[in-house]
This record gives sequence, structure tokens and C-alpha cells, in this order.
Amino acid sequence: MQERLDPNLPYYALYKLDYDTFHQIFELCSPWRKAEVADQLSLRMFKIMDPTRNEFINFKDVVILLSMMCGEDLQKKLKLLYCLHLPGVVHPSELEQEEREGAEVASDATDYFTEDDLEIGKTVQFIREQSQEANLGQEEDVISSIQDWLVRQCSKLEMKKIPPLPQKYFVLLWKTLYALFMEPDLSAPSTEEQQKLYHSVSVVGTLLLQIGEVGERLDRKSAERKLLLESEPHITEGTPELAEDASGEAATVKESGAASSPATSSEAVDENKNSAGAVWNISFEQFLASILTESVLVDHFSKGVDIQAPLTEFSCHGWRKAADPLQLAGHPVANSVFYV
Repeated sequence: MQERLDPNLPYYALYKLDYDTFHQIFELCSPWRKAEVADQLSLRMFKIMDPTRNEFINFKDVVILLSMMCGEDLQKKLKLLYCLHLPGVVHPSELEQEEREGAEVASDATDYFTEDDLEIGKTVQFIREQSQEANLGQEEDVISSIQDWLVRQCSKLEMKKIPPLPQKYFVLLWKTLYALFMEPDLSAPSTEEQQKLYHSVSVVGTLLLQIGEVGERLDRKSAERKLLLESEPHITEGTPELAEDASGEAATVKESGAASSPATSSEAVDENKNSAGAVWNISFEQFLASILTESVLVDHFSKGVDIQAPLTEFSCHGWRKAADPLQLAGHPVANSVFYV
């Protein structure tokens, strides 16, 4: 009640939407509304803008999300997609759900959620190192930090503060990229443009997989070198035992001529499990740089969407919840909540 009567609140904070209303606006305006993963993306956007879980977001939050989705700024659009796949934003049930069915889900549930908690813990640790916040909590603070990065101007310094993406979350992001330009009822590209996009996403995904694998190997070598130094005090960094072939690891990242499908690439990732002391991940900088190598993807994500007409229609007529009894009775239903 105190919030409603606070005269110091900005006007945008007085207008609030619940998820149903936001999802209706998403379905009207978003360029991703026809994708098979549209509902998941819509829910994650709402979750990022509602870190306190009060089930409402304000007018400013909606404007920010619409500008990132529907605008022509490639970097903002890709940053939104990347943040929508970070640990803490993706629900555990969305990961590997195709491989986990029936009794297998029940038997592995404890291990599955524990693994997700570990990934969130890594994200928390990364945030602490970047922000030096020792009292950082778990999921709520993670979501709040992700929201802060999402709305902030993305300089090179700020890019480095965005947490890296673990391998299973990257695979989910890769599948999302395919889904954005594929019709839900199609199993293969049907137009020339879709075929070009499909190939470009395959090339980018393969490149990022190789970057992640090289990073993991280098991380493993670094961990082994550290253990060797700790166990053998007489060995120093300059000794031959720690000599590293610089032409070996870094040279393995080459752009593959054959495009990989998300299914086969997912299998490749599963076979390359992280060993102790080695971490497979990619950064937002690597993700952005890889997308920029494909002009087809650059053109696709740089296209803006006109939202004036659908928003005008929504403002005049609005949408109603399909199962709302007031709608069945012919009564108008409010689409937002605002305090005056």
C-alpha cells in the first residue's frame, strides 16, 4: 500500500503488467513469436525483469524488452538471447529433457537439480569476482545482476562482466537460434533464406564448439601445471617440464566446411565431458564475434520490426485470457494494473 501512495515513484513504476498480459504483447510484436521456443523465451524475459518474483513488471521493463527484440541493434538483440540462456534463467526442466523421459526423469531428478545448482553456483562465483560482492546470494541476486547487464550499455569492459555460458546451456542457445527462423511444423528449411540461415548457424555453432573445446584443454593444462608446481617445488615456470607447444592447442580452432546439425553437435558435447579442473564455456564476446563472421545472420538480426500497429490495436481492443469466465460472459477484462 505504501508503494501505491509514494509520490516519489516515477510514472512508469505505477503501470504494471502480469505475465499473461506481457505474453499477449510478445505474441503481437515479437519477431520470435512463431518460433517453437517462443513461450520459453517470453517466460524467461519476464523472469529477468522480475527478480523479486512479485509476478509483475513495470512499463519501463516492457519498453526495454520490446526495443531489444524489435529494434535494429544487433548487439542488444544477441545480448538478450545470450542472457536468456544463462544458468539461473533457464529452468532445469528445459535442459536435456529430450533424453530424460518417464522413470528416468524420476530416478535422476535429484542429481539433475543438483547439477543445475552447481552451474548457478559457478555464475554466482563469477559475479562475485567481477563485482566484488561477497554477500551475493543465489538465484534472486543472479537474476538481478543479469537484468543489470541487460539494460546497461555494453562496452568492451562490460562484456567481460557477463558470465560465461556452460556447454549444455550453449547447446540450448544453439537450438534456439535454429528455432527462431524455422516454422514449428517444419523439420527442415523450406526457403532459400532459411537454408542460408540454417547453414550459417551450423557454421557458427561448430566454431563455438571448437573454441570451447580449446578453452577446456588450455584450462586443463593450466590446472595440471598448477598441480605440478605445488607437488614439485623445485620446478618453476621456466623449466622444460612446463614448456607448452603454442602451435598445438590454439591452432585447432578452424572453421569447418561441413555444417553440423544441433543433434550431432549435442552428441559431440556429451562425449567430451569436463574433466576435473577443466571448464568448457564460451563468453558473450566469443558468441558475438562468431555471429559477426556470418553476413546472413548479421542481416537477419539487424532487421527491425514495426510495433506501432499491433500496439495500437492492443491498446484499443486488448486481448483476453481464453479461459477467463468474464470473457465468456461478455464482460471486458483489464490487461494491466496501474496505481494512481
